[in-house]
Amino acid sequence: MAHIAKENNLSIKAELIDVRKFRFHPDTYEIIITMNSLFFLNGDDFKTIVENIKKSLKPGGIAIISSFTIDDSLFKKLENTANKIDEQNFQDNTGNSWFFLKEEELKNMFSDFEILFYKEIIAQDSGHKEWPEPHTHSIARIVARK
Repeated sequence: MAHIAKENNLSIKAELIDVRKFRFHPDTYEIIITMNSLFFLNGDDFKTIVENIKKSLKPGGIAIISSFTIDDSLFKKLENTANKIDEQNFQDNTGNSWFFLKEEELKNMFSDFEILFYKEIIAQDSGHKEWPEPHTHSIARIVARK
């Protein structure tokens, strides 16, 4: 990836940090990408981070966000294993949180942006370390321009 950026005279800065502690700067970034990670926040933090993303994009900047919806199989699994805080939020006994979007909620969060792409899909997952059985994910995906 670094060589592609260099060949195209692009600067990429990557940082590993809890997004709740990241210092967003207004009108700074050309693109911000969050893929299936914000749902590990509670709903208030999720919405705050989306607002911070929107404010920190330069005019013409792009937000690409993907997150799980309430139709996700993990939502159903958490109903049996975690504390349901409200209709979209869960928390376990160790403080881990999960927030699931309602239908078109992510799209509505970007109603003041130009929506370049929006889709809610059901994706097959063949399994992974944390959940080895095959399952599905219900995912809302958006690409929006400030």
